[in-house]
Amino acid sequence: MIPANSNLHYVARYALDSANADGRPRTEYLNRAVVGWNDAGLPVVADHQGRLVPASSLAGFSHVDECDMGDVVAVLPGGGWVIHQTNTETGAYWEQPLVAWLVTRDGRVRAAHPDYEAVPSGVTPTAPLFKGDAPLGEYWLTHPEQSKVTYEEDSSVSQSPPEQSPEGVSEQRVHPCVPCQDCDKCSCEYMQGLCRGCADVRSAREHAAADIARWKKELNEGKTYAVGSGGARLHRWDCSTLSDPEKGLEALEDQVKAATDSGEPRHVFWSRLPALFTAEELRRKGSQKRLCGICGPDPL
Repeated sequence: MIPANSNLHYVARYALDSANADGRPRTEYLNRAVVGWNDAGLPVVADHQGRLVPASSLAGFSHVDECDMGDVVAVLPGGGWVIHQTNTETGAYWEQPLVAWLVTRDGRVRAAHPDYEAVPSGVTPTAPLFKGDAPLGEYWLTHPEQSKVTYEEDSSVSQSPPEQSPEGVSEQRVHPCVPCQDCDKCSCEYMQGLCRGCADVRSAREHAAADIARWKKELNEGKTYAVGSGGARLHRWDCSTLSDPEKGLEALEDQVKAATDSGEPRHVFWSRLPALFTAEELRRKGSQKRLCGICGPDPL
C-alpha cells in the first residue's frame, strides 16, 4: 500500500439514502479520510471497525476529493461568533453559534459549528460551506459585540476634544457621507466607496465568472458526465435537472433584483455549477453512482 502524503490530504465522499422521522426521504453525507492507496491504485479508508478497505467497497461511495486543510493541532473557544447560512436549493436561512475555532497544522483556521446531529462540523472561513459534497449555500460570520463604524475628525485638522452642546451632551463629529460607486447609497457603515449589498453582488458575479469559465473548460475537454449538488446520481452534462451558466446567471440576477427592490441589505450568492467528469475519470475513482433516470447518461 502507498501511504497518504502528510502534506496532501484526500477524503472519500459518501451519499447514503435515509429518511426523516416523518418518513420523508433524505440523503446523508459522510466523509472518510483516505489513508493510502492499494496496489491496484484504489483509495483506502478505515471502516467502522477500523479495518483498512477500498473506499469504493463501502455503501454510498461517491468519489474522492482533495482536501486542502491540514490536521487540527489546536482548538480555540468560539468567542460568541455566529455563523449565518443559506440553503442554495431552498433559500432557507438559519444561524448557529460557533462552538470553536480549529487551528490546522498548515496554519489555517476553521470555524466549527454544530451539524444536524449536534456534532461539531468544521468549515473554512474563506470558502462556501459544504457538508459532504452537498453545498448548503453561502455563509457569513458575525459577532454580537461588533459595532457600526464611528467617525472622528481627521487628526490633521484638529486634536481638540469634542465641543459640548448647551445641554452638556457631546456633539458627534462625522465626515461627509461617501456614496457607493455602484448604487450611490451611503457606504460609510461598510467600506468607503462600496456598500455591503453591492460588495456582495460584485463578489457573487466574480465567483460566477470564474465558475462558468471552469465549467466551460471542463466541457471543452470532453467531460460530459456531471455530478449534482447531492452527489448521489450521475447525469449528462446537459441534464434538465442541473444548473447551467444560463440558469445560474438568471437566478443570480433575480437575487440582485429582489435585493434592490427590497431596499434592504440582502446576501446575494452564486450557486456553483456541477462538476464535470470523463467516463475514464469516474472509472478511476471507482464511481458507483446511480444513473439519472431523466437524462439517462451512458453507463460507465
